[in-house]
Amino acid sequence: MQGLRIITLVLVGLLGADAFKLKDPKPFDLKEAGTETVVTEDLELQRGKTKHKKKAHGTAKEVAHQKARTIEYESQRIALEDDEIVNPKLQAHNAEEGQAVVQKLKSDEGMAYYGEISIGGQVQQGIYDTGSFDLVVLSACTKNQHPKNKKTREPVCCSRENCPKANYNHMLSGNWVKDSVSGLGKITYGSGPVTVAQGSDHVEFKNEDGTKSVSDDDVPTKVIVDHHVDLFKDTNLQAIVGLGPGKFEARETRMIHHLGMKRFTVCFNQDPNKDGMITWNDKDRSQDPAYVSVPAMGKLFWATKMTGFQISGSASSKLLSKKLHGDFKACEPSCGAIIDTGTSLLTPPKEVIEQISKLLDHGHITDCSDMSKFPTLTFQLGDKEFSLPPEAYVGKVDDEVVGFKHKNLAFPLLPMRAEKKLNSTILALKQENVAENAVEIEQGENFPMSGACAIMMSEGDPTDTTPWGPMVIFGMQLFRKYAIQFDLSGDMAGIKPSFTNPTRIMRFTEASPDCTSDSQGKNFNFVQGKTKHTARVLEGSKLQKFNLKKIRKSTFQGHLEKSRLDEDYKVAGHQFRYKNTVRI
Repeated sequence: MQGLRIITLVLVGLLGADAFKLKDPKPFDLKEAGTETVVTEDLELQRGKTKHKKKAHGTAKEVAHQKARTIEYESQRIALEDDEIVNPKLQAHNAEEGQAVVQKLKSDEGMAYYGEISIGGQVQQGIYDTGSFDLVVLSACTKNQHPKNKKTREPVCCSRENCPKANYNHMLSGNWVKDSVSGLGKITYGSGPVTVAQGSDHVEFKNEDGTKSVSDDDVPTKVIVDHHVDLFKDTNLQAIVGLGPGKFEARETRMIHHLGMKRFTVCFNQDPNKDGMITWNDKDRSQDPAYVSVPAMGKLFWATKMTGFQISGSASSKLLSKKLHGDFKACEPSCGAIIDTGTSLLTPPKEVIEQISKLLDHGHITDCSDMSKFPTLTFQLGDKEFSLPPEAYVGKVDDEVVGFKHKNLAFPLLPMRAEKKLNSTILALKQENVAENAVEIEQGENFPMSGACAIMMSEGDPTDTTPWGPMVIFGMQLFRKYAIQFDLSGDMAGIKPSFTNPTRIMRFTEASPDCTSDSQGKNFNFVQGKTKHTARVLEGSKLQKFNLKKIRKSTFQGHLEKSRLDEDYKVAGHQFRYKNTVRI
């Protein structure tokens, strides 16, 4: 009898201990200051979820002893699945002089380039955008998470339907700290607006083999919780990495400053469908004779004064141009040029658009079989000469209909080669039946002769003037001829740039077609060995193929459109327009 009483007491004690565990879950290794995130091992929740699944998962007693992890975040309790891992708190490894990190930029059919960026230990495909300022990442809900806060109805993550490619959840980061002062914010991109939650997280860039990296553990990060941007549904885009310098006074909020990087260099392959490269923490090229330096005079963007914009080409082209226009001049006395890695298009001065329109209307250009009829664009940035031949801004678009005018392009699509009997004015902008006259002809020596081609130019708004005159936007075309280094070492040293002492510098070199060496044949690395130099021969090269469905308008263009509708619209703390002048 005494023995039975002892056994009974032991059983009661065990049951009591078990009940105690269920009421007071053990913390699971994460509680970060500034957040409301707690991960626990929760037996009670797992028992409640699975007790009705005896046949599929064993007995209720067996299931009750399987430990489930949950997250508590902003009054929500969310169960994690086995493949949802909370990353540990990560440490910073800031940039060191002489230690470059080289990354591949994967081409998305020539319309965008993606690099790998790790945010909160979660790898993202990001666009590195010199036309914006913030690090913005698409959010994903965990598998058991509701996209809106049940109490406030505010979005907390982006639903799988709206963000099918998202790969980041700030609740799975050991470094995420929510900004408790700022609420949800809005950002306008060229493709549409997004709603963001604001905070900071660990950010890291690694080279291809993972042997070198640069990182920081509290980079300001904006997390997209809702959006109206088709690109986030139709492409692999998961993050937009702003590389614009922004206001000097706000430099410490920029990602580049947090990482301790003074310089970075961007180069796109001559073939738009091949990958480019970016060199984070690049060496100082200021004394390198292969580079020419141009001061960035803008207060917000990588912008500078441009002069001497001219059109050159064959003798017949020049003769007809002079007949139509007289002596052609653009950017008189100057224009304001924006250097933007985030746009697929070139937006030249209004006079250039008008010039090419007249060449089309008067039958001088009827197709893309003879590039000598298209003008080469020459211009000065600062006091340095640059040029872009037609092969840099004309591309093949096989799947499109000749005569079709894309909403983002200034001109309709042209045939690769027109019939000889084609009416001389058939390519006038008002014509709609060009497709009926286009024929397929076998590929010629230099150019493909079937399908259609596009002039990859957009038309700017004449009201978009800058402190230096009309606005010109140089997009990806410029980086397919030149490798460009962006230098913010002055900002890092705390030296405020001015017109008399510009400290933000862009450096240009004509890179090899595959972005491996500069204009003098020196490798883009710290071992400056001489290699056999292969120059970029754009003029006379085969036309490259583009996918117009993936055209990317820049974040900068989104700011322009928004500011036209709202004169009080601000960018990086600046009112974007002042007396009808865009502040760049």
